[in-house]
Amino acid sequence: MQNTANSGLKKPEGTDVVNIDDLNYNADKIDLEIKSLKDNKVDKVTGKGLSTNDYTTTEKNKLAGIVAGANNYVHPSTHPATIIVQDASHRFVSDTDKAKLDGIATGANNYTHPNSGATAGEFRCVTVNAQGHVTAGTNPTTLGGYNITDGAPKASPIFTGTPKAPSGATDYTTARLRNIYFSTNIPTSMANGDICLTYE
Repeated sequence: MQNTANSGLKKPEGTDVVNIDDLNYNADKIDLEIKSLKDNKVDKVTGKGLSTNDYTTTEKNKLAGIVAGANNYVHPSTHPATIIVQDASHRFVSDTDKAKLDGIATGANNYTHPNSGATAGEFRCVTVNAQGHVTAGTNPTTLGGYNITDGAPKASPIFTGTPKAPSGATDYTTARLRNIYFSTNIPTSMANGDICLTYE
């Protein structure tokens, strides 16, 4: 006696005695297999085919949300600037702004004001260039050092106009500059220290 490879049905050989129980066993086995197939079968629907994979409602909705030709997407070579969101650390630079930046010398923020040419200190006379920078400084001790050309020299000065000496000194024994009047009458408004020479 042999058995089938898949369902295990009994196969009598030529020398075996046919046993009704074996036939009934095979019939019951086949009936059970047919019932299992009927219970798990899928009815055929016109216009639809069968698949080896389960197809759920979720997957159907996902497929419905994909636009036609989605698999043919080609990423563009450029993008409009409007898709970029600017923030405090990321800003666009306009042509005007760029031109302004191009006009600023490299290292402009590292500017160091040059020395004026004059040493630090206090000066009574300074030289100023066209930019208003002091380029030199001196402390003259003479009128000429200040470029004063109309002052009277200390030695043998020549006065013009009506120069006057300080009045009020009553010390006649000390050499000092005094106001001297020449008059035929004694002036009534002389100050202490003034000298009046009268003549007829």
